[in-house]
Order: sequence, then structure tokens, then C-alpha cells
Amino acid sequence: MAGTGQTARELTGGPAPRVLLHGIWQPVCYHFTYGNLPLQQHVVSEEPIIPDTATASNAAIASEAQMKVLSTPDVLVIILSQLPHSSLLKAKLVNKTWAGVFENVEIQASLFVRPRPKESALYTETYSDLLINKFLTWPTNPAEYEDKHHSWQWRQLLVCQPPVEALEIVQQVNQRFGGTLEFRTIIPRPGGLRMGFLYDAIRYWHQVENSSVELLWNRKTGDFTDSMRIYPDGSNYKTLDDKPCVTIWGKTGVGCGQYGGRLDEIANRPMWALACTACEKDDVTLIDEAIQGALQKNYLSEQEILKLYSGIAIRKNSTKVLTHLIKHHSLSVESLNPADVAREGIPSKEIVATLLANGWDINARDESTTGPKAEPFLWHVVKDIDMVAWCLEHGASVHPKVTTSHRSCQQILEKAAASATVATFELLRSKGAPLGWRSLHRAVQLTTDYQPGRGESDAGEDERVKEYRLDRARKYEERMAMVRHLVDVVGINVNALDQPVGANLQGRWGTPICYVPRAYETEMDFGLYRDTRELTWFLLDRGADPTRALELAKEVFENERFVDDVEEWTTKQLR
Repeated sequence: MAGTGQTARELTGGPAPRVLLHGIWQPVCYHFTYGNLPLQQHVVSEEPIIPDTATASNAAIASEAQMKVLSTPDVLVIILSQLPHSSLLKAKLVNKTWAGVFENVEIQASLFVRPRPKESALYTETYSDLLINKFLTWPTNPAEYEDKHHSWQWRQLLVCQPPVEALEIVQQVNQRFGGTLEFRTIIPRPGGLRMGFLYDAIRYWHQVENSSVELLWNRKTGDFTDSMRIYPDGSNYKTLDDKPCVTIWGKTGVGCGQYGGRLDEIANRPMWALACTACEKDDVTLIDEAIQGALQKNYLSEQEILKLYSGIAIRKNSTKVLTHLIKHHSLSVESLNPADVAREGIPSKEIVATLLANGWDINARDESTTGPKAEPFLWHVVKDIDMVAWCLEHGASVHPKVTTSHRSCQQILEKAAASATVATFELLRSKGAPLGWRSLHRAVQLTTDYQPGRGESDAGEDERVKEYRLDRARKYEERMAMVRHLVDVVGINVNALDQPVGANLQGRWGTPICYVPRAYETEMDFGLYRDTRELTWFLLDRGADPTRALELAKEVFENERFVDDVEEWTTKQLR
């Protein structure tokens, strides 16, 4: 990573925890500890800042002096900048005078939008009560991460004031035969560490590194992470250039028999290389040598080795090796979950046929986890219409197993509406697949993830940016085609709810148009704010009620673009 510095040291003391092999097992839950938060949850009064006029009329009339004070911008800034973040946001709604001071640098700093000036009287350590409360409900499983959609404005908020200008990542690796290695990466954030960057870093640590995460506060780069450990060759990492930081402390283990090592660490071993060669050549003799060599090294149990090597065989389309592992080494096909088979992309039909011939259940669900990874195989290949057609011909069902209601597993048409073509959607519908609660909602939601085309590229546009932009424009058109099809052909009600009346499921916003204002700019959009006008106007033209969506746009997502689009559409109807 550009602009980062990484060092490694050996530690002594402490037991070695065990972590399952990356690539073989994915956690149902992630371990997240927000550490000793610098500020506890802030209790905000339930009394509104905006006065109730009916009550206020019976109250004593404020003195002229009080009114003058509260109408003087300089004095008002001093008062308002003392408020907690959550209360300050409400204060903007009081009147135009109060709203007019919100561009003041002190107010902007209290809103955690920009750094507080060093000469400010309030240049002391401060944390947002709103942001700190977010740590208390951090996602702890894949489904929660999938349902979290933070606005661009939220992602741009500073983690604290004054802003820390470094994110320190400490990876503590416990080795099987004693000793602990510690890797430190310092990522400079010259403009201040913001919530979006911290969120993405923790998510990466959970989903890619499969590591526990603990946040460490009120510290500098180089400080100890664990007072019970020492460095044999020195006291610490500290240097004269150390800066205040927030630290992500992750712990993993390698070489711990049944529970040790990441996949890329094992990939460097000779037996892994031999297994890859065996699968590339589809040579059963070589795969036997790789299995025996791995068993002699005592890295993993036999079933773990078989499952690991079966993954290589699936990726490299090695039908002979896969059959050999099943018939001669007793690889359990039941252990191959749908997500395992489709982990590296859509496998070949020959591989799936080999699995089916040896008793693999194409309709099985992974009962060890939840969310998208638990879905049947057909759900994982829905983007490929040829594979979908082949699976349907070979026993795949459009009805998920072990499902008592729409809540247990999203319907295949909901998945198709979000990521497949109209042709695939109709193929599945012709087989009796139910629509589910959110086919249109999911189509609308995924449409907002892409950016419509904007004509010819700019002179001197970077090729990487151009390729990315054109790909997103293509996907946008594909998703818009799905939205039009669901409304105009399938006939789904544009005001349909996304869950049964009375239910309160996480990540459900209401009618399809309520999923539009969640669109926000990301770092990968290269400065292009997502344009949802076409989608918004289409739904409004078909009779969508925007009332709840406008509330979400203003109060939750802070999406002014959506509000403007609705207002322009309304004005157009009055002409």
C-alpha cells in the first residue's frame, strides 16, 4: 500500500490462540471489541431543541437581552459549538439565524466535518457521541455488513477532534511452537482519519484476514499493544516521529495443526505447489504425493488437506483428481458447501457433473452459516444463464431447502433481480420461482450502486478510470432494464412493501423508492456522485409514493440530490 510503513518484531510471553484456515472456513461471527472508548454513550435529552409552539405560548416570554444574545452570530457560535454532535444537528432546524452559522469553521469542527483550528479555544480532545455509539453496534457477521449502507457524509466525518493523522494496524501472529511475531503498518492520513476509511479497514480485517479486531484509543504509533509482552531486542517501536493514532489490533495464529495458518502462508509450501501442478495436469499420482507429503509435515488433518486440494481441483477443472479424492481418499462431498464450490467463480459443468455423480446435493444449503454464503448452489451462479439452465436440467430447484418463509432465505428471483439479466429472471420464473418480497426492491437497490453513462470521455482521462466508468455504465443499464421489466412486464406494484406488515427485519426500508436515497458517492466513484434521477423519475411516473423516501433522504441518508430530483419531478407535473 502506497504511503505506508511496515515493521516486524518478535514478542515473548502469552498463549497462542488458534484460528481456522483461511480459505477452508469462513466465520459465522466476527469478533469485534471497540476497546476502552474515549467517550461513553452520550445521553441526549428527549426534550426537543425546536420548541413546541403550543407550549411555548404559555411560557414566559424571553427577555429582549436573551433574544439579542441568541441572534448574535459570534455569540451563537460559541454556544452551539459546545453542544454534543447529535444535539448540534438538531439545532440547525431552529431558525434561519441558527442555520446561517453552520458554515462557521468552529461549527464545522463540532460537526466533525473539518479539522478544528489549532488556535481555537476548543482545541481539546473531543469525540462525537453519534460516532462512538456506532462502535457499540458494529457489524459482527457477514449479513450485517451486507445490510450496512453508510452515507457518503457519514464516511467523511472525522473520527475525533483534533483529528488523528495516522491509522496503525498491528497484526499479532502466534506461532505453533512458541513465540509471537508482531507486524505493524502505519497508514498516514494527512487530512485526518475519517469514519469511512476506518470502517473499510475493520471490514477488510474481518472479511479478508478472518481476524479478531480490537480498537485501541488515546495512543501514539509505536506504543505497546499488550503490557504483558516485551520485545527481546528492545523496549518498543517508539520513534521521534510518532503521531497520535487509532490502532486496529488483530490476532491470528499459524502452524497450529488443525487450526493453524492462512491459505497464502501454506501456498508457499512445496506440497501446495505440487498439488497445483497435479491439478493442472489432472494427474492422480502427483496428487497422492502431495497428500502424503502434507500428512508427513503434520500441517493439517487428512480431511482438511482433501478439502483444500479439492478446491484446487475445482478451480483448475481437474475432474480426474476430484474423482480420485472422492473415491480413493474418502473426500466427503457433503463437506463441500455451495459457497466452497463457487468460491473462485463459476465452476465448469464437468466439475459440477462429477460432484453430482458422486452424491453431491445441488440443492443443499450450508447450515453452518447464514446470509448469502448459506444459499444453494443455483443462487451462487445466477449471473451465468448457461450454468443456470444446465443446473435446472440437472435437478436444481428454484425453491430453497429448509425454508419456512421468505425470511429464511432470499428467493432466487430476488437474487436474479439484483444481479442477473432479464432473460435469466424469466427463465427462473418459467420454472415456478416465487417473486419473494423484494425482487423490485433489490433491483432498485443494485441500480443505485452504478453510475449511468455520461457520454464521451474527457480528454486525457486515465484508462483505468475510463474502463471503470464504462463498466459501471453497462451494469447500470442492465439493472435499469431489470427495473423496467419488473414494473412494466411482471407488474410488481411500485408501492409494494419489503416485508410483512408488523415485521421489523433489519435492512428493510419500505417501498422500492425508499432504496434510492441510500445511493452515495464512494472512493471508487472517482468524484462522480451517483446520478439516480432516471430511476427516481421512472418510479414516480409509475405512481411511487415518495413520502417515506423523502424522510429517509433528509433524516437518515442526507441525500439532497434525491430530494431535488423529487421536487423537480413534482414541479414538472404542475406545468
